[in-house]
Amino acid sequence: KTQLGRITKEEGEKLKIIDMKKRALRELLISISERKTSTELYERIVSDYTDTTTQMNDWWQSIAKSRGWEFDSSDSWLVDYNENTVYLVNADT
Repeated sequence: KTQLGRITKEEGEKLKIIDMKKRALRELLISISERKTSTELYERIVSDYTDTTTQMNDWWQSIAKSRGWEFDSSDSWLVDYNENTVYLVNADT
């Protein structure tokens, strides 16, 4: 992983909310798919998960552009929320 820089406390708090929502929705999807629950509920959660993923990707695009951070679409972002430090994890490593 490569350290890119830092985000502000406010940016970190906003991202953390989006990240927690995405993780919760992912857990719900796993739980519902294991229980063979309502298709309608599953579809709503998939839609929310997709929207949240898009929101997170848009957030990263905006932050990366404002900071001049370069990345490949296959790379992953990693944030140390205690320090608000941003790392880029290369897909090839």
